[in-house]
Amino acid sequence: MLKQFLHLFMIGLCINVVYAKELDNFYKGKTIKLIVGYAPGGTYDVTARFLAPYLERKTGANVIVINTPGGGGITALNKFASTQSNETALMLVNTQGSILSEILDAPNVRYTFQDFPLVSQISFDSPILLINKELPYKTLQEFKDAKTRIKFAGGGKIDSIADYAAILSEILGLDSHIIIGYKGSKEAALAVMRGECDALMVSSRSAQAYVSNNLLLPIASFGKTNNDLFKDLPMLQDAFELDVEMRKMFDFRLNIALAGNTLIAQKNLPTDHVAYFQTIFKTILDDQNVIEAAKHKNILLEYHSLEQTRRMIQKIYTQEDSLLERIRHIILEKYYK
Repeated sequence: MLKQFLHLFMIGLCINVVYAKELDNFYKGKTIKLIVGYAPGGTYDVTARFLAPYLERKTGANVIVINTPGGGGITALNKFASTQSNETALMLVNTQGSILSEILDAPNVRYTFQDFPLVSQISFDSPILLINKELPYKTLQEFKDAKTRIKFAGGGKIDSIADYAAILSEILGLDSHIIIGYKGSKEAALAVMRGECDALMVSSRSAQAYVSNNLLLPIASFGKTNNDLFKDLPMLQDAFELDVEMRKMFDFRLNIALAGNTLIAQKNLPTDHVAYFQTIFKTILDDQNVIEAAKHKNILLEYHSLEQTRRMIQKIYTQEDSLLERIRHIILEKYYK
């Protein structure tokens, strides 16, 4: 029985190798578009341009990074959802913002994220709560007990900055007001440094620059972070006892964070080609040399199994309507009055 199993396994392996070789030949010399829904120079653009040469080496294709900024990535995703082109295109997506915009019925969303073939999770990160160094609060408990209104900085209501601030404010019971309109985390951070705002929440990668240069004070992490600089910060879920409803809200936003940033394929890409790219990116992201090279460029890469990522995304889409309605009010309305 064992011999028979091993024989069949080897046959299957050989077939996969031969088929992968056929697709290598198919893509050799062709063009693969790697789409980014943000302007050049940002996190997603830098990550895409870092990955492009590795994809070229694995496929023999010419990989072109195309920037399509607008609407916090929604413009590019809408266009990607409607494409019928026979050209091969992948897209590096802010999964958090994409899913949250969809389930909160944000204006102009014309896609269903689950319709896209998932190629790979690229990374995930937990946001850090940063505050102005001149504030009288130095700990999360002191921040929670603040007697004055807290002003948070953000870009848009669903931007993985302001929406975190809204959820955090609700969980901690803060008297908060969120000021949006800043163009990305850099402008929002500058607003906090200047004293226009008191605090913001950004990814640990973005926070690292401000903290390393002693510009802002970190006082908490929304969830577990792999960034050594913040490993001793209190995590929100451990710092306070959350009641059942607050725990649901926290878990909802944390699950979206854990979905991370992903690579998706155009909807009309054949299934075997999707599987081919899934294998390639698993190989790239399992390579410790690639991970170390990314770290030197301050690029966060961390692979999770596709099955794990799919389960995480599915969990997000199966929330109670009452919870989603409450979260919609908190993120889109409550802290803007």
